[in-house]
Amino acid sequence: MRELAGTDFKTAKIKDVLAALDCSAEGLSESEAKKRFARDGPNAIPEKCNPLWRKVLAHFTAPMALVIFTAGSLALLINHLEDAAVIFFLYFLNGFIGIRMERKADGALAKLSEKINVTARVKRDGKWERLPAVDLVAGDLVELDGGDVVPGDCKIIGGEVELDQSTLTGESLPVVCGIGDMAYASSLVQRGHAQGIVVLTSSRTTFGRTAQLAQLQRPPGQLDKSLYKIGEYLVLLVLICIAVVIAVGILRGYTLAETMLLGLTLLVASVPSAMPAVIATIIALGALRLANSGVVVRQLSSLEELSGVTVICSDKTGTLTQNKLSVGPVWANHCAENVLLDSAASCMPLDSADTIDLAIARRAGKKAGSGMDGWKSFRYTPADGDRKRATMLLHNARTGAFQIIIKGAPQKIIPLCKLSPAESKAALARVENFATDGFRTIAVAAKPMSAEQADGPHAQLKELDEQGSELLGLITLADQPREDAAATITQAGAMGVQVRMVSGDHAAAARYIAGRIGLKGSEITSSALEKLTRAARAAKIRTTMIFSEVLPAQKYEIVKTLQEQGEIVAVTGDGVNDAPALKRAPVGIAVTGATEVARSAADLVLTRPGLAVIVNGIQEGRAVYERMHHYMTYRLAETFRILFLVPFAIITVGFFPLTPIQLVVLSVLNDLPILAMATDRVEDAPKPEKWRVRRLIGISSVLGFTGLFNSGILLYLFVFVFRIPVMVIQTLFFLKLSIAGHLMLFHARNEGPIFKGTPPSHALLAAIITTQLIATGIALFGIFVTPVGIDYILLIWGWSFLFFFVTEWAKLHAHRMADERGW
Repeated sequence: MRELAGTDFKTAKIKDVLAALDCSAEGLSESEAKKRFARDGPNAIPEKCNPLWRKVLAHFTAPMALVIFTAGSLALLINHLEDAAVIFFLYFLNGFIGIRMERKADGALAKLSEKINVTARVKRDGKWERLPAVDLVAGDLVELDGGDVVPGDCKIIGGEVELDQSTLTGESLPVVCGIGDMAYASSLVQRGHAQGIVVLTSSRTTFGRTAQLAQLQRPPGQLDKSLYKIGEYLVLLVLICIAVVIAVGILRGYTLAETMLLGLTLLVASVPSAMPAVIATIIALGALRLANSGVVVRQLSSLEELSGVTVICSDKTGTLTQNKLSVGPVWANHCAENVLLDSAASCMPLDSADTIDLAIARRAGKKAGSGMDGWKSFRYTPADGDRKRATMLLHNARTGAFQIIIKGAPQKIIPLCKLSPAESKAALARVENFATDGFRTIAVAAKPMSAEQADGPHAQLKELDEQGSELLGLITLADQPREDAAATITQAGAMGVQVRMVSGDHAAAARYIAGRIGLKGSEITSSALEKLTRAARAAKIRTTMIFSEVLPAQKYEIVKTLQEQGEIVAVTGDGVNDAPALKRAPVGIAVTGATEVARSAADLVLTRPGLAVIVNGIQEGRAVYERMHHYMTYRLAETFRILFLVPFAIITVGFFPLTPIQLVVLSVLNDLPILAMATDRVEDAPKPEKWRVRRLIGISSVLGFTGLFNSGILLYLFVFVFRIPVMVIQTLFFLKLSIAGHLMLFHARNEGPIFKGTPPSHALLAAIITTQLIATGIALFGIFVTPVGIDYILLIWGWSFLFFFVTEWAKLHAHRMADERGW
């Protein structure tokens, strides 16, 4: 291979490119490709990631970690050695917990990324095969078809394609690339067919160099914004409380160092510094569970929207039906049936994997793309969402003749044919009758071409070339409804999610499938929808359940209109022209077998077919939301409870209810169950979920201040009624806050009565029991605290369980009030 430095592939001639790459127009051998892969590495842009040592250092130098370190250092300075030892233990424990959670989340994301593979059709050892794009090397011969993503910078050596290069240039208009032109990596093939030699891969491509320079981050989602708002609110609250603690403590006779130490440890114990890491872990593990169930999440932020989906706009084929096509009745128009089938089998690429093509080829008894003896493929224009037909130019080498075969939607092909009005009407009536019986219909037409027409400068056959074709006949295709479709639609309805059919098929065929799967409601065709005014169209879209004969632009409008009407829309798609609707929808879903363009535009990619996969994915998305909501409710309630107790006590009774070391140990015990919350059991949410920050803070405040009320009564009894010594009171409050804090988890896990809800996971229950045994042992044996007797231990446990029911009553009442106010 020659030195490539300075080679201008854009202006270089094809023969010079082949020479520079030391390859041929027939591609590489497998052995040569392996050598080049070993030299150049994978065709992937290396992700910018921090080494392990830097990640570890980040956890020990984060703002909250530095606060803990400062508190420990202050304890050393004032000779509180026990306090210092425990605080530094917390410093290292928090760091290691953070590292473990990050590694857990990173591991989940790594497994997730393995399931998102871009593939390319490559010629190796003279045979075409589909390989992961990451395996491509310079010199590979690749095939580009509508729906593909260009896998590397390629020099086009045959055919012509229209490319969407907006990811590179920002320009939305398609760019035509023919022989001698460059097709750049990450461009989306909108239509056409071409072959190209890969000249640059990975970060050496134009896209790779741009991506490395940009290093852009995604904009914050609704969850990020909510966490930021909550964080701002808490920091302000904490600073006010700490200022009060320090000021009142000094007035009560404590030294500045003592009050500063307590203030810092109060900050450590009350601020939920682990919240972002916990939320990230819950999301990552949820995404991994989704991937294992057939839903690969490309954008983690889409999990926020998935939990709130109210409408699924589903295509018919493959989602509501089995996508196992077989040829049904055929109608041949003035030709033999085998001529009709052979012609249709010729109008497809060699080794086509399209389900329609495979069904027709099986019925014809031919290999895809080789239906007519003596005729060879010369040029192919694939179908797309607008044309809805494929055109193949065939050449007979023996006679020198050319002809085109057209295969696709009857509504598009019949108007191109030489038919009288009566014949056209009769042909369309046959299509209607077939559709009424549940068949999808394909029309086939043919037209002779002159050598001048066939060998023109344009690789794409134009509609003008197709006018005046001869209608060969109609081929029907049967696709039965999925057995679980009806039950899944019922399940979705019970979850508060509407399923609407948005199909490009004939109205009668869509109506037939809808009837078979129990999808009821009004229906409309795209042509009828177009005739309405804008306002009337929006009103019709709001109430229509079955859309048929829909074009891509209309699918986009349906999604856009439903969003404007307040719906959270999930839309399915598989083709190039579905990409705008997939991008527009809050949750775009690329179904199994989708083109690379559709997969790139989607938020979720299905690896299993069927509507049930989507509905189960929504349920898992809601479970992720529930876990995040439960954790945040618990953590905010704990923050309010501990944060206000300390200033309340110093103001009312003149001493701190907890020592710095007790606050630190309490913080450690509170952190232990956190890891188990990421996999906790949750109830199936009965309706779509959305972030309600006002409700979250409101419920957390009720739980927290109920705990404060509980502590206030206990403090009054200990000080003014039983006159218990201060150091014993501090031990009892340590135990009480630990027990009541973890009992708070049970309140946070359910909006309804806890004894009717889903029980906690074994891991969470084990973590709670373990921490409370440790807390009880610390109080009983006097580890870092003044020891207390078993009578006091039983008193605190009994008191905590008594107020457990009081807190449950307050929680239920708070949820009722929130429901009444629409929070």
